Amino acid sequence: MQPQFTNLGNPIFAEADLAIECKKIYVEQFKADKMPIEQRQWYDETGTGIHVMYIGEIVNVWKK
Repeated sequence: MQPQFTNLGNPIFAEADLAIECKKIYVEQFKADKMPIEQRQWYDETGTGIHVMYIGEIVNVWKK
């Protein structure tokens, strides 16, 4: 894959049929104490770590 950069400096793949560029509005790590025990166990068993939630605003869309 060949990276290229948007006018805002964000990387996209030149070969992509569709690219969506977003501006980050909000970010927060999920809190284990707010999750059901089954979900906490799943994160522990898979070793993936608790995820981070991002909320963004779409600022550009490119379609070939």
